[in-house]
Amino acid sequence: MWQRVRAESGWHAKYYAARGITVCERWLKFENFFADMGQRPPGMSIDRRNNDGNYEPGNCHWATKRQQVRNSRKLIGKTGVRGVTMRRSGRYCAQINRNGTVHNLGTFDTVDEAASAHNRARAQFDGEIP
Repeated sequence: MWQRVRAESGWHAKYYAARGITVCERWLKFENFFADMGQRPPGMSIDRRNNDGNYEPGNCHWATKRQQVRNSRKLIGKTGVRGVTMRRSGRYCAQINRNGTVHNLGTFDTVDEAASAHNRARAQFDGEIP
């Protein structure tokens, strides 16, 4: 939690600190955090119910990894563009799957660049380009 909101660079900074996600003032003292959240149950970690909200008593609970995945922002992974996913680095990865083999086409700065690479590869694999 602290590492995420205090990060100055890397993906933590982009998805937490740069978005203004903070830890409430009450939790600056561990005793208060412990009083509000209690002992961490085995296999669980802290999760925010509202991903745009801060780490604070009314917005946090202990959750399994599976629960956290269901509650995550949809920024990493699917982009809504066929053959393009977003990496934690903020770059876009283009891939094409043909005959059960995934072909990595590279990473790109924009979703449009990655989509163009995917579309060129589709045309080439489908025989539209000699």
